[in-house]
Amino acid sequence: MLRRPAHFSRAGAFLGALLAAACSGEAIPSPKYSLSSCERVALTDKATGAAITGVEDFAIDAVRERLILSAYDRAAAAKAAASGAFEIPEGGVYAVAIADLAASNGEAAAEPLLAAGAVHGGLRPHGLVYIPQTDEIAFVNRGYRKTNDKWLLEPSIEKISARDGAHAEGSAAAHCAANDIITDGAGLLV
Repeated sequence: MLRRPAHFSRAGAFLGALLAAACSGEAIPSPKYSLSSCERVALTDKATGAAITGVEDFAIDAVRERLILSAYDRAAAAKAAASGAFEIPEGGVYAVAIADLAASNGEAAAEPLLAAGAVHGGLRPHGLVYIPQTDEIAFVNRGYRKTNDKWLLEPSIEKISARDGAHAEGSAAAHCAANDIITDGAGLLV
């Protein structure tokens, strides 16, 4: 007799419930905003004037009425790592006022919250979350370490102050597939 582990049964029940919910016939609500009200905004680094490329994630800092963004050129970083380049391009964690985005005319400047090189292995942030309880920003960082002329990926979880970008004490190692992060009020979930 073939026995299935209990988690297969739970997974089957979950998928069945999901399928039943999808077929329940409830109407999908209309979007609050139409596509014609959306626009693309080109962001520049307020400190350097360079274009910000590769926005990975964003969070809202409602207290300061701004958007917090993580960005880096993922393709350029992967190419540099694969070719054994001397260094790998970095990105940044940025803040841009919501009012500036609303009045942007297609362009807005974002304030870097953390300097390039401030994180061991380089600043290449992926998913991030604003934590209002501690007024911090936590993010998954894709750092690299060079060993024997090869770059090895060393992801970590980093925290900075939302107020001034000061790097919080310590970082935590993350799984190589870590991509996003959320908080449930009691801690961080990756």
